[in-house]
Amino acid sequence: MAWALLLLCAAMAVPLVSPFASPPSTPSTVLFPARAYSIHPSFTALYPHPPSSSSSQTPRAHRVSQLPHRAALLPRRRLDQSIRRRATTPLALRAHDTPYPAGVYNPSTADSYFASRPLVIPQRALEILTTSLPLALDLWRSGVGGESQAEALKATLSRLGPTFVKVGQALSVRSDLLPPEHVAALQELQQAVEPFDSEVAMEVVRADIGLTPQGLRSMFPSVSPEPVASASLGQVYKGSFANGTQVALKVQRPGLEEVIAADLWILRALEPVLSRFPLFQGVGTYTAVVDAWGKGFVDELDYRKEASNSQRFLESMVERGLDGAITSPEVYPGASGRRVIATRWVDGTPLDRAEGGEVGGLCALALNAYLTMMLDSGTLHCDPHPGNMLATPDGRLCILDWGLVLQVDPDLQYSLVDYISHLITQDAEAIPGDLVALGFVDK
Repeated sequence: MAWALLLLCAAMAVPLVSPFASPPSTPSTVLFPARAYSIHPSFTALYPHPPSSSSSQTPRAHRVSQLPHRAALLPRRRLDQSIRRRATTPLALRAHDTPYPAGVYNPSTADSYFASRPLVIPQRALEILTTSLPLALDLWRSGVGGESQAEALKATLSRLGPTFVKVGQALSVRSDLLPPEHVAALQELQQAVEPFDSEVAMEVVRADIGLTPQGLRSMFPSVSPEPVASASLGQVYKGSFANGTQVALKVQRPGLEEVIAADLWILRALEPVLSRFPLFQGVGTYTAVVDAWGKGFVDELDYRKEASNSQRFLESMVERGLDGAITSPEVYPGASGRRVIATRWVDGTPLDRAEGGEVGGLCALALNAYLTMMLDSGTLHCDPHPGNMLATPDGRLCILDWGLVLQVDPDLQYSLVDYISHLITQDAEAIPGDLVALGFVDK
């Protein structure tokens, strides 16, 4: 692991040496004409320095206000003006100013976007290299282990932004790969990522829903002054409508698309190096893996899709008579948009902090929910870490964060049912055919 991370850090310098090359799978074109642009201010301000390790001992409700302000890195006026300008410009008018104008992952449009911004990729690659190199050197000298290294890993991923925070969140449930102290540190990335300024967040809400400042105050008479939770892609405020209904208001970090697109561009450009690692062998081509991940990641940026996924799951549980045990927050479409989603506020305890006697029953509910999604409804929630599952006071399991889902094809559902039934009946002769049908092995 130490050598792999060290090599990855060194490989990140590739775009600096040759920033004019296309990713391996794209046609060879001139990507960077002479016209120069400066990097967008929000690009480097999305993830200020994370809180120190001591902050993890403070109750989460109090940690947010104690975190260092992003003004330590950039003048607040310049940052806020830039973000507000982007937030209030209609998407159609700035379609040329986004890596994915159609709102879907497309490497070709990202190539064109970065072609007119020759500094973005080299600066991002340099940031990744300089930020991760100290950790890589520590891994090389000392190997994997120790609480200080675990905190350094968490801080490094947090500083590098959403792509790397997502990697940390995925690793936080892999106790088979990392020592306990590393897993514990990475679990903090599930709900304790550095927040961005609340004034900017309210500007995003107002612009995305299409409200005047007075209209925003009328729709949400009460909104918590600071976020109650902050994650890799956005942060959540507790508010209420004029009728008193309590809502969770999730607001996306501004400028995310450019950061994520740059990281994905760099990952594709590193195909000649990273495709040699055993991790990427036997799972299809390296570029196909990056593109599949990129598609899901970019889909998460459109909160309208998340709202649709959450509401579809809630309705499917009602149709099957399971809403008394498993649920998701009700969505309010009139107060939601591409970068903002408003749902009914749900009180509850994250699954990893639930009372010991409840955990077994809640895990059984979660298993039933995922089997129902996979084998029946066909909409599979693909971000099942404990922070996204709440034990409600009435004993139900509430599943949050529906940005990353997989639509399970009916043919695949039938193949899964066949495979499970053959395992139960110990029909060994039928299992190889099931594995072929599922795509696990070739014919």
